Amino acid sequence: MKNEKKTFWPYGILLSIIACIVACGYTIYVCLDYPVYVDNSKFASYQEVDYKINEIDEAGDAFEAEFGKGEFLLFANGYEVKEEMNLRKKRVVKVADSNASFELLLKTKANTGKIDAFITRPDTSEYDAPFALKFAANGLISEPFKVSKKGRWQIKIKIDSSDENSTKIGIYSYEFFAR
Repeated sequence: MKNEKKTFWPYGILLSIIACIVACGYTIYVCLDYPVYVDNSKFASYQEVDYKINEIDEAGDAFEAEFGKGEFLLFANGYEVKEEMNLRKKRVVKVADSNASFELLLKTKANTGKIDAFITRPDTSEYDAPFALKFAANGLISEPFKVSKKGRWQIKIKIDSSDENSTKIGIYSYEFFAR
């Protein structure tokens, strides 16, 4: 009787190849639910953002230099929302009841310009809706609004305060959680 040693390395190689194929398939499956071509975080298609990213960044820097960064305040039923929730990657968002009447205040020094805004869910564009903002003494204030579902919501705001001499565009994003 020979003293035969069994080796398992061929099985290890085969299992690692199968694991790589499964990981690639899962990546494709996840990407189908979150396609990059519907991302409109800069209020433009990804092709346009890719082509004009330097101009977009310069316009944002010019806006920030003149008007500052801006600060968000969220109100639910007339009271400022103080409760917070921790998300992944050390992000913190405000939390309020989903049946509340919300208002948003963006404290900024900008007092003129064209405003584009919408409310959305971060995982789908199915619930995208226009968002009404107007200039006030201390920044931009929204009309009262309600959310249709519980969960994470994002408000995207673009302020175009460009003049004939320079392009100044501020793009803001605010996220909150409705429970």
